[in-house]
Amino acid sequence: GCYDRKALAEKADYLVLMAYDQTPRGSRHAGSVSSYSWVESHIEK
Repeated sequence: GCYDRKALAEKADYLVLMAYDQTPRGSRHAGSVSSYSWVESHIEK
């Protein structure tokens, strides 16, 4: 990943993840804001 999670964990009590737009980039149609399950599945990848 692009973040040093170990270093962040040493300094922060918790992190707030802001996730937007479940619709793929370039889509011509508006989509939903990211659901919990969608965000969770992409974090686990």
